Amino acid sequence: QQQQQQQQANANAIALGATTGKMDWWSEGEHGRLVEGIEQGGGALDVVKLAGIVGSRSPQQVERHVQLYVVALQHRQQLARALGAGEVKSLTLADMYASLGLGQNW
Repeated sequence: QQQQQQQQANANAIALGATTGKMDWWSEGEHGRLVEGIEQGGGALDVVKLAGIVGSRSPQQVERHVQLYVVALQHRQQLARALGAGEVKSLTLADMYASLGLGQNW
């Protein structure tokens, strides 16, 4: 529980731009291309390759988004297990932001 809360706090700090001074909002299209790239790569996370697939983001932006995505996905997977729901394999951008507590802000 404490580890999950720390991960959430870290993700929120990144999402809210604690290191960059502003939030780096993504479009549904960018996010969709990133998720497809991750799935096609079999889980291997080459941020330079993924940035090429996204087409409009730097490797650093892709890395930051992937970090947020992984935290949000893990959160949803834990919630699904606790509720006895089906397996969560991916998230839409809206679901990702909602999992990070950013649902109303984007």
